[in-house]
Amino acid sequence: MVTLGSSWGDVHDAHHTGWIHVVSAVLLPGADHRRALGAFVAEQGTLRELAVGETLFTEGDRSTAAFACTEGRINLFVTSPSGRELILGTKTPIQGFGELSAISGAPRTATAVAMAPSTVTVMPGADFLRYVENDSTLAVTILRELARHLATANLRLAARSVDSTNKRVAQLLIDLGLKLDRHADPEHRSATGTQVAITQDEVAAWVGSTREAAARSLAFLRECGAVRTGRGRITILHPDLLMQLASGESALF
Repeated sequence: MVTLGSSWGDVHDAHHTGWIHVVSAVLLPGADHRRALGAFVAEQGTLRELAVGETLFTEGDRSTAAFACTEGRINLFVTSPSGRELILGTKTPIQGFGELSAISGAPRTATAVAMAPSTVTVMPGADFLRYVENDSTLAVTILRELARHLATANLRLAARSVDSTNKRVAQLLIDLGLKLDRHADPEHRSATGTQVAITQDEVAAWVGSTREAAARSLAFLRECGAVRTGRGRITILHPDLLMQLASGESALF
């Protein structure tokens, strides 16, 4: 159980041990995985320099390369149903990314843009796949990541059917908050909480509700003291309380 006053690290632990225990059973520590993958790709790939604002790949692209950031900063974001960009995280030296498309050949699920003069290493998908086929440790790491994505997708689909809008909105904010915290992007942190750039319309689209229902849920979370809302931005004040609300542990529901 998460107690009031817990940090994002505590919430991350509880997120793994209770609320979505299916995911935790197949997930390696995120930072270790990303850096291990990045070190591997950095050693095997070729260098590419990116100017500020240059796009490495776009959501929906069919490219299959794996990448590692070796210098600078790469932002990953998705386009919400309303067409607005929602930042998922930032890759810094030496973190890997893009391995899922390299393995599956599926379209990119996010867009990657350099936010500073950056250097990445690029490893062709075919080469990456050959290494995976011959390196059991790397293969298991990738399988764990794929399993995490599948379990998370299944849980979100189930949540749309059985959970209240309040729980779904709280779960969405926890998901986004954990991603922002894990990638340690200073743009989305402040002394008073973790800031998520998202509108009420986007919250509604992400959780599969009407805008009015999403607005009521955000008002409820605000009244509970879990979040503060502003124009186009939600600040997570107490991730511990938000976690309890999302998991149904709190008596406030």
